[in-house]
Amino acid sequence: MAKSAPVRPNGTQESRPYRYVAMSPAGETVKNTMVAPSQNAVVTALKDQGWIPIEVAEQKGGALNYDITAAITGGGVKFKWAQRAEFARRLNQMLKAGIPVSKALQSLADGAPQPVADMCNEMAEKVLAGSSLSEAMKEHPRAFDEVTVSYIESGEESGELVETTERLSVMLAKRAALVSKIKGVSAYPKMVGGAIGIMVIGIILFLVPMYADIYASFGAELPGPTLALMWVADHFLPVGMGTFELFGIDFPYPRPYPFNIGSFLLYILIGIVIFRRKTRDNLEIGRKLDRIVYRLPLVGALTHKQTLQRWATTLAGALASGVPMTRAIDLAAASSGSRWHQSIAPDLAEAVRTGRTISSEVEKHPDLYPPNVRTMLATGEQTGEIDSMLDSVAEALDSDIDAIVAGLSAKVEVALLLVLGLVVGGLLLVLYMPILQLATTASNGLGG
Repeated sequence: MAKSAPVRPNGTQESRPYRYVAMSPAGETVKNTMVAPSQNAVVTALKDQGWIPIEVAEQKGGALNYDITAAITGGGVKFKWAQRAEFARRLNQMLKAGIPVSKALQSLADGAPQPVADMCNEMAEKVLAGSSLSEAMKEHPRAFDEVTVSYIESGEESGELVETTERLSVMLAKRAALVSKIKGVSAYPKMVGGAIGIMVIGIILFLVPMYADIYASFGAELPGPTLALMWVADHFLPVGMGTFELFGIDFPYPRPYPFNIGSFLLYILIGIVIFRRKTRDNLEIGRKLDRIVYRLPLVGALTHKQTLQRWATTLAGALASGVPMTRAIDLAAASSGSRWHQSIAPDLAEAVRTGRTISSEVEKHPDLYPPNVRTMLATGEQTGEIDSMLDSVAEALDSDIDAIVAGLSAKVEVALLLVLGLVVGGLLLVLYMPILQLATTASNGLGG
């Protein structure tokens, strides 16, 4: 008699791994494992696929069966946006061809990297055991975000999984393209900014002390800016090396300098990290920070339109996939990556629940939603085609982002060149001022 797994307090059975031996439709004997609520579920799933079960037994795990890699990385496969979009596209193609979900997942495992293949096979086993695809995806939150799972769940509930996965693949492809654009425009500033930082630190830590030794041999009085730069070099590192004597031997040890410039920079960095962690879930603070970021020169408009485009794309796709309006609003806010959007989402959902329109609530936030977005929302609600209007909004914002990115590259390049000239050039000028001063003094002495 089959032994069922323990029943959870909510009445659902806990899934466990079962080892089975079965004969395939081709007559081959196969040994594998399947995650299922019970042995009966494994037997039923195998028979439904045309397999003949020979042996099914619960797989026992030892006390030392511990996944160190999962503990370090947080566990599970992590998909980037492009990988998520490709997964949805391939899944849609197979579902459109009439392939069952479990077979489609097994096909996705073929040729994939081992962690991805294991994940797909595990999801296929869950589907064969009676779980839905969305339930199987929830077990892998690093690969499938909340928006993706909600799309799949709505498609399963409405019986339009093929159409839903197609919309999902399009939405994810747009998101991946947007991420690629932002990475492309930010790669050059990051690289040049990092190079400038390394040059400045190198000048302060290596070049300034070397010139200080040279100037000390001259015995001449140094200009004030040069003295200030040498003081900065002497008080820059947060940690130095000290020595202590033991049994007549000098032993080195790290000696902290809590009041040096580097220490204060380290305090600021730690303070920023702590502040971000402590206020991660504080929507009011996040809303104020987003207001500041959206008004910054060069990157403010790009960031604003980027979050708005993600909001509109997700909301349009979720509504088209049959997700309830209130749930779609929450998903769109979370997908936008903006806590300003997240702070307003409850007001938008409340407007829907009380019979008011989204556009009437959006009108209260003109700084976040531009006039064209508000107009398109109002038109979509009047015509009953709000998802189509939001798609149009997302396309318009995508074009705006392309235009901003095209012009931003040149502006950022000029700004970085100015910073390079002012900072690095200024440091070198201050460093060489004594040489110019000595040359002037020497020429005056020869003239005398």
